[in-house]
Amino acid sequence: MADMYAWQDALVLAGSIRERMREERFQSIWPDFKPYPFAFFDRENVYLCGHPNPPGHFAEKGGVHVGPWDPRFVANTFIELEREPTAILDLSTVRSDMEPARLFAMIVHEMFHAYQKSMDYRRWSNEWLYMVYPQLKENIAHRIAERRALLRALLEKNSDEKRNRAAEFIGHREYRRALIKECLDYELGHESYEGLAFYVESKAFEQESGKGKEAVLEIFFEDFEEQSGTLYHLRRSCYAAGMAIARLLDDLFPGWQGEFLETSGYLYDFFAGKIGRTEPISDTDPEAEKQAARLLEQELAERDREFDQFYSQEGYLVQIKGNLTIAGFDPMNLLPKGELLLHKRMLKFSSNNKEYFLEQPVVTIMNGGNLSCRELQFFSRGKPETKDGKASVPGLTEELLLDGITIEADREEIE
Repeated sequence: MADMYAWQDALVLAGSIRERMREERFQSIWPDFKPYPFAFFDRENVYLCGHPNPPGHFAEKGGVHVGPWDPRFVANTFIELEREPTAILDLSTVRSDMEPARLFAMIVHEMFHAYQKSMDYRRWSNEWLYMVYPQLKENIAHRIAERRALLRALLEKNSDEKRNRAAEFIGHREYRRALIKECLDYELGHESYEGLAFYVESKAFEQESGKGKEAVLEIFFEDFEEQSGTLYHLRRSCYAAGMAIARLLDDLFPGWQGEFLETSGYLYDFFAGKIGRTEPISDTDPEAEKQAARLLEQELAERDREFDQFYSQEGYLVQIKGNLTIAGFDPMNLLPKGELLLHKRMLKFSSNNKEYFLEQPVVTIMNGGNLSCRELQFFSRGKPETKDGKASVPGLTEELLLDGITIEADREEIE
């Protein structure tokens, strides 16, 4: 455990973060925002703080309730724990050199999602659009151009020039809207949901660390202009874009949050309405086009390499076929290729009204249009065993009910 978060052990960590959670600080970040219960976890224990009704089998230790890990605690997100919205953070995602202020800000990010839930906030993204998102050189070039304009707008001191740069950003984005149509909503949804939480995270970090605004932006805008990751990390790049839009609203329209929450549209559309719509900009500079071509070639080659690596594992290739539904996934670690979707870290799926959990790479073969799939594939060191309408599969948390489900396993040996 010390290797993952060397500066503190998990129990001390949870207690330290708990002491920083003061309501007045949250109000200064976003109106009516308040602290929520939170938990850190590893694959052995859960460290729960501020919960009004902790699970009965959790033991209190110095103001922190500690209990055994279970599959409810997956990824950095929020869950309903004993009917109480609770922010959770996976300690395996914490770098050993991460400063406490950034860790504090990360859990505030997840708390903001709990706040969004309490507000019945529904401006999230349709994840299926990621499966059909067109990776076109022209789209990538304009996305590079728009992000440059957005960053320059944010850093610009003169208010008139700030608006001009913002209008340039809107022009490139409106061109992309005409080019990729409803797939742009994938980005707009993530900007509106995750981007706002990233904005809140950046404000919490700025407050907790004492760093100046420019120093904070330098940290949070790393690789913003997409030096890499146009295919893999499109979702993540939307976080920074949403944060930039929100901080521009701070600069140009202070107190905008209440007005925005009274609307039902995406954050970008609210911003564009405030700035004023502009005509689409069809031109990009040659350097952006060269960069787009290079990135697209690199990313497609890397995608193919990752799928090849998946299918090159040793062991039994387990294939579960039937009416399956994705019930939980890590959206930061997805990779599409046609109808295939590689889940690089974990997957929850449901079948016959029962949920199963796999904490390893899994490929799903999708049906199209939603989160249903007809097959999932993963590698196992042991061969599945079937008996009395059930299959015991190494890696699955529970026996698999075989009603309407078939399972195959072929031995793969790498020479």
